[in-house]
Amino acid sequence: MAAQLWRRAAEQGHAPSQASLASCYEDGHGVVQSQTAALKLRRQAADQGVALAQYRLGRCYAYGMGIAQNWTMAAQFYTMAAGQGDAEAQLLLGYCYALGNGVPQSWTKAVKLHKLAAEQGNDDAMYWLGDSYAEGNGVTQSWPEAVKFYKLAADQGNQCAILARKCTRERQGWSEAKHGGGGPALQAVGQSGPPTCASSAR
Repeated sequence: MAAQLWRRAAEQGHAPSQASLASCYEDGHGVVQSQTAALKLRRQAADQGVALAQYRLGRCYAYGMGIAQNWTMAAQFYTMAAGQGDAEAQLLLGYCYALGNGVPQSWTKAVKLHKLAAEQGNDDAMYWLGDSYAEGNGVTQSWPEAVKFYKLAADQGNQCAILARKCTRERQGWSEAKHGGGGPALQAVGQSGPPTCASSAR
């Protein structure tokens, strides 16, 4: 029933309905599942400035969901959504800058985006900020700041942060020469996407 209502509104160019109907096609809720139809509707909604559609198009390009993987396009759509204050887009665009996927690598920009997402309560962004301060990536290395952000994320049940907080307690006081760079977050991400324990799946 909802899909039918959204279809009528989408056909009249109502952008939020186009975005909602796209999700129905993606999951097969009330309609025959079709990634092609979902992508078409998402593009229509994204062109009208719907941040959620822009964010999800970014994910489609990042992970090759119904379309050829293209990090440059993923970063472009994340940028559109992030500019509208979408926390998940800010988080994933931060990943792109941290790894140099689709954009020039920049820890400074990654930290800035993760701070914006963390201010909206995104626990994965808080975890990444903790890792950035632990390793001195894009910021001056600071154990107190690392612990602060790990705790904020851990308090929301972020399992990566809970583990990292324990490790950080053991590592405090070590010299930089005694351990390698690229903390738990970057090691988990590798060169493809967010850490496996990240909750970003909106």
